[in-house]
Amino acid sequence: MGVAEFIENKFIGKILCIFLGEHAETITYDQAWAANKEFFKGIVLDVTEGVLTLDVQNIGAIYINCEQIQSFWEEPFDYHRAVHTSITRRLVGARRKDI
Repeated sequence: MGVAEFIENKFIGKILCIFLGEHAETITYDQAWAANKEFFKGIVLDVTEGVLTLDVQNIGAIYINCEQIQSFWEEPFDYHRAVHTSITRRLVGARRKDI
């Protein structure tokens, strides 16, 4: 089963976040750098012939080639909190003595 079929079977009518793998910008720190990733969040309306129709609130519909999707997730998963660990090398909520 490919990404298109998986999304069609599980997420029609649900809010989904879609990451296409593109770099929006690079954040440079004193001793490290991280790519700032962007993603689309909207309601999955349809998947037809491998093309996802995603309704982005107050913006409209965007059509995404499912072959370009790198990852996707539902709320309450928070992508930015998840990558926080890779940037700071600390778990979200960890105290200094815990690391």
